[in-house]
Amino acid sequence: MAALTKGRAGHEMTEIGFLLDAGAIAFSDVYNVSTDTKALARALTYAIMRPWRQVTDNIEYNRGILLDAVAQGIINRRLESRARAGGSYLYAGVETDKTSRSADATYVMLAPIDNQWQPALADVRGVIADALAHAPSQEEIDRELAENDVIYANMVEQSRIQAGSKLADDVVNAVDIREAVASPETVLDVFRSMRARYTPEALHERTKAMFQGDVIRSILLTPQAGEATPEQLRAALLVGLLSLFFQKTSTGRALRAVADDHQAAQSIGIPLNRIWVIVWCVAGVVALVAGMIWGSKLGVQFSLTTVALRALPVVILGGLTSVPGAIIGGLIIGVGEKLSEVYLGPFVGGGIEIWFAYVLALGFLLFRPQGLFGEKIIDRV
Repeated sequence: MAALTKGRAGHEMTEIGFLLDAGAIAFSDVYNVSTDTKALARALTYAIMRPWRQVTDNIEYNRGILLDAVAQGIINRRLESRARAGGSYLYAGVETDKTSRSADATYVMLAPIDNQWQPALADVRGVIADALAHAPSQEEIDRELAENDVIYANMVEQSRIQAGSKLADDVVNAVDIREAVASPETVLDVFRSMRARYTPEALHERTKAMFQGDVIRSILLTPQAGEATPEQLRAALLVGLLSLFFQKTSTGRALRAVADDHQAAQSIGIPLNRIWVIVWCVAGVVALVAGMIWGSKLGVQFSLTTVALRALPVVILGGLTSVPGAIIGGLIIGVGEKLSEVYLGPFVGGGIEIWFAYVLALGFLLFRPQGLFGEKIIDRV
């Protein structure tokens, strides 16, 4: 198994966050890592982290915790349903935790079925994105309320025979984050007294707050080296963040409005100067991550400019206004280049990989200029 360390622990360590031995771990940021050779199943965890802040531990604060528990349970049930319906992960879950007065974090954990951790991550983030976009149904809420009621009632029944060590752990953990400990009877009474507050709108707001944070940290555990690099993990997380940013935030929607018609956007009060600054900043971050990935794979050299040219057909194929379209366009072109080289190369003398993407993009410009997922522009005369 692998563990994060913050100093020298007498084990094999690296400062780059990636190990090339029997077990490999890819980090989205630099950490010291200690490992042994008994790495087991693949697992990916990322945390949306917020600064820890002292709270007023009153009844209203605890009602918020109970609301969070129901919202979290609904997401976890959706993740389970997706896995049972043929998802690309064995299991996935979401939980929140305040760790030793250092961070208030939402942890997303998943185990991919095989070494294809990117589709598994995309599946999980798709479920989370749906939860952020749409409020839960009343049926989902009623199911979680019934299950939580049974759990809290069982805690009351078990309280008389609860081990003293467990009670001591609860007190220590509460003192650690400077919060109080409530008896099981109190938890059950508060839970049942606020049933009217478990509305779709309230739970939707708690869900959105759960996935807001200042930074994201991630760790990928693999049973063998070479399955991923820190740059690939950063890129996978960045793609999901960009998609959510453009679709779900007011700034992202403003960017899309300016891209569609900057004069109309300005007429409704969108500040163009601020939007241009954001556009260049986002473009710079994306270019930086892409350069790091390709630089680590091919080496930093002038020939990397050809990679930038290959991005143009990808954008044309997927659609200029669609981040998911760019991802799918890249996959189509990558697979198409290899298949055409294998099956058509012998008939034309090879070299199809060099020009295949550009010919495909030309065809799309002629017959579907908006791409697969772009918005079709209709000019009325």
